[in-house]
Amino acid sequence: VDFVPEAIEMARQRAAEAGVSPRFHVGSVTDLRFLTGPYDFVLDVGCLHGLPDDDLPAYHREVSRLLRPGGQFLLFAHLREGEPPPDDRPRWLDEAHMRQYFDRNFTLQRVEYGTTQVGDKPPWKSAWYWFVKI
Repeated sequence: VDFVPEAIEMARQRAAEAGVSPRFHVGSVTDLRFLTGPYDFVLDVGCLHGLPDDDLPAYHREVSRLLRPGGQFLLFAHLREGEPPPDDRPRWLDEAHMRQYFDRNFTLQRVEYGTTQVGDKPPWKSAWYWFVKI
């Protein structure tokens, strides 16, 4: 699921090259009514950290609804310190705010902190979070 049609098209091309045929959807992760679940695994690499803080409850609701008890949620996010920027720059993830939601219905099994760097830009904080649905 991605809200950028070009990203979905690129994923379709890569899947075809790999000889697999998963389902792809253009849409918002805050409204996944077209998916019914339950699923064993949800992976988020670079989605949640781009959402406004106000979308966190809807995102949590959808992940909670779609994962079966015991299912795993693996989240990679760029981390923010302080308030989000007032302009259109990436918001990144406020870890404390995210944990307020995912402490409900999930157990955090592991966190691996690190940094991410792209090209010659300065590195920024990032983390992998391993959750299990309770």
